[in-house]
Amino acid sequence: MINYFELKKWYNDNAEKINNSIVKNIYNIEDGVVFELYKPGLENRFLYIIPGKIIFLYNVKEREEINNFTLKLRKDFNETKINIEIDNNDKIIIIKNNEKKLYVELFPNGLLIVTDYNDIIIYANQYKNFGVRKIFRNEKYTKPPGSVNIINNIDDFFERVNSTNKKDVVRFLAVDLSLGGKYSEYIIKKANIEKNKSPKELNKEEIEKIYNIYNEIVNSRILIDENGNIIEDINKYFINLYLNSRENKRIRKLNEEKEKIKRIIEEQKKYLEEINKEINELEKIGEFLNIYSWIFKDYDENNIIKNFREININIDIKRDNKYLIVNIDDKYLENK
Repeated sequence: MINYFELKKWYNDNAEKINNSIVKNIYNIEDGVVFELYKPGLENRFLYIIPGKIIFLYNVKEREEINNFTLKLRKDFNETKINIEIDNNDKIIIIKNNEKKLYVELFPNGLLIVTDYNDIIIYANQYKNFGVRKIFRNEKYTKPPGSVNIINNIDDFFERVNSTNKKDVVRFLAVDLSLGGKYSEYIIKKANIEKNKSPKELNKEEIEKIYNIYNEIVNSRILIDENGNIIEDINKYFINLYLNSRENKRIRKLNEEKEKIKRIIEEQKKYLEEINKEINELEKIGEFLNIYSWIFKDYDENNIIKNFREININIDIKRDNKYLIVNIDDKYLENK
């Protein structure tokens, strides 16, 4: 999942490319929407928007699909000029034309929400009550609490270190400073600090080292991928994240289908075993009846029982209307 500082870098690198472009078409993909843009010199003219996850410019057009939400977006944004903004200290991109705004929320459970210029919700891709805020028609749009609080000077940084209740430096960086796991690990490794060390145990020099690296990250001068490598092109990095996520999703789906087929095969095996067992039992009964059919020729119950006892086979007979029901000693059939 991308963090705010990566999104800010993407915005800084791509806002001017997108601003004042014309929306030629909008269509939906499996987990988001795509804006097809027109602007002279725009190389990647498809703006992919995956709410709760990612946003990027791409030069590949996927198969066009539409739903009710997409049709509404087309009505409000097609053939209009758009500009984009980034929300200060949160993972929200705002796409605006002259009449409406589309809020693109890129945090977990994020949505696509269309409002007027007074931030009154007109429609959204989903309607939800989060408790602290409501995403419904005619409600005032509010973003969730917990925005990223960027520290801009060393004195405030010292204060945050001294006031944290986190038991180690990694949690302090990941949670209190909204850096997430990979950047927290990167900072302590580059600063050569033990990851399990308590923030209260950091000396002045160590805090300054951490702050300097933190400052490079929040100002988008150092951004890293999952392997700790420096990201050179943030838009390309976002594209690869999306493509890898789709591939992983495809693999998971294939594995789920594989497991489903394996379960069906196992069930069929058990069923065949039961059928074969039943066939085997019927074959034994058929063989038994073929061998001793002479005993049943007169259908005299007492005579049948007598003849079988003479050959040491225990049977039980009862009559059901015109049928004779014969129960044969299972031990005899099992030995056949």
